[in-house]
Amino acid sequence: MRPVIVLAKKIGRESCRAGFADYVNKLSKKVFYSHGFISTESYWKCWDFTAGFENKAHICDDLLGQQFPTLITISQWTSQNDWERWYYSKDRANIKKSFADDIELEHFTILTKRIKPNDMFLL
Repeated sequence: MRPVIVLAKKIGRESCRAGFADYVNKLSKKVFYSHGFISTESYWKCWDFTAGFENKAHICDDLLGQQFPTLITISQWTSQNDWERWYYSKDRANIKKSFADDIELEHFTILTKRIKPNDMFLL
């Protein structure tokens, strides 16, 4: 099995900023004990470049003041199966259930490293 990178986009509800922050903190603490977990880093969304330079509504100075706080997490796993085991685990389900009112959306993208083509001389 090949290692994977998981990009997780988590969006909190506007009225539940503190609860959303607690949710991602509890997930971060629990995932360290999950089989196959390697590492994780999280980033608050400041601004969408595609929105254009004229629209700086989501600037980094007021991260939790955004209408919908958004966190991007990049985690490394030894395999996709290990990540799926974590995603469907009772531990994760219980944490998510206890913060259900704080979460607007979660979206996950699984990436694998590109395998370079063979550099073989052809006659």
